[in-house]
Amino acid sequence: MAKARADLTTLLYADGIHDSLYRSGGITLLNPATVRLPAPAVAPGA
Repeated sequence: MAKARADLTTLLYADGIHDSLYRSGGITLLNPATVRLPAPAVAPGA
C-alpha cells in the first residue's frame, strides 16, 4: 500500500510539472512581445 501511495504521489507531482510547462509555453507562444521572428534574409552585396 505504501508503494502504491508513493507511486501516485510521484505521478501527481510529475503531472503538475507537465501542466506548468504547458502553461508557461502557451503564455510564451501567445504573448506577441516574446515572439521572435527570424531576421529577413539579405542577399550578399545588396
